[in-house]
Amino acid sequence: MKSLKVLAVCALMVVSRQSFAQTTPISFAKGSHCGSFEGDYTNRTFTLNTKANQTIYVTIRENARDVEDIKIIDPKGRTTYADGAELDFTTKVKGVHKIKIIPYNDAGWANIEFCAY
Repeated sequence: MKSLKVLAVCALMVVSRQSFAQTTPISFAKGSHCGSFEGDYTNRTFTLNTKANQTIYVTIRENARDVEDIKIIDPKGRTTYADGAELDFTTKVKGVHKIKIIPYNDAGWANIEFCAY
């Protein structure tokens, strides 16, 4: 009975781990306005700390045809969508903005560039 409980807990942990989004902070090298990510972006939320009135550019460099939408959520919870593989968005408030890349048919690998000016 004890081994059955352990097995059930392990199975629950595996399912729970897969359903939660990973948070990936985007940082820029000193003197740069851009950072990048290459890999599987499925179930991943990117975060970018910006000032008010900055323009955020998100560009999918490889496998752009696999991207359906780009979603950005500002620190106040307001959501903006962009169709396709590019987004430019001017921030209204300073703080951490969340960026989610939404793939077609779970095809989630790309080289993504994030810039803020």
